Amino acid sequence: MVSEGYNGLLADVGDTADLGNKILSIVENPELLATMGLHSRKRLVSNFSMDAYVRNYEDAYEYLIKK
Repeated sequence: MVSEGYNGLLADVGDTADLGNKILSIVENPELLATMGLHSRKRLVSNFSMDAYVRNYEDAYEYLIKK
């Protein structure tokens, strides 16, 4: 769901300092937050819209027919 640096930031599991640094970098950079938000919207529309659902279903169906 999250691509590091594209539509979010991933913190190392259990590393509270890393998590804090990632949160701080977003709070201190509203432009980064806005860009990641736009990227998230783009990913949502391209991968999880009704059109994407139909396209993925058709692709899976075509794959099964060709087997």
